[in-house]
Amino acid sequence: MKLCLPLAATCRSLICVPRAQPFATAASSGVGLGLPRVAELIGSATPGSVVVMAGAGVSVSSGIPDFRSPGTGLYDNLQEYGLPYPEAIFDLDFYRRNPKPFQRLCKELWPGNFAPSPTHYFFKLLHDKGKLRRVFTQNIDSLETASGLPA
Repeated sequence: MKLCLPLAATCRSLICVPRAQPFATAASSGVGLGLPRVAELIGSATPGSVVVMAGAGVSVSSGIPDFRSPGTGLYDNLQEYGLPYPEAIFDLDFYRRNPKPFQRLCKELWPGNFAPSPTHYFFKLLHDKGKLRRVFTQNIDSLETASGLPA
């Protein structure tokens, strides 16, 4: 049995810690676990048993937009690229016809242009304390590695 805890509502990440017994989740009980309880669960986790699942939100505070947030998301801010539709920037057929928009975006998001967020450093701390098994992320920004977390 695993207990999956939202790391923070704004960063859309989960930390999963093995549990020996069933538990009432915050959603099912209507009561949040609170930071002290989350810290206790992570602290008492066996070595190498914590799994993190991270989304784009962990990099937003580093200045990298997520993809879909209205107004601030990447797809809402690609007008200057001259795309037929926002997702074309990642469309292979479009790339074959016009690679420049994708290449420009890669240059803008290139590793080294942004610093890791406190959340990235928290993942590294979990590793340093021997708690972390793995970080699963959909991010392509390499900020986990920039924080010092081994690839």
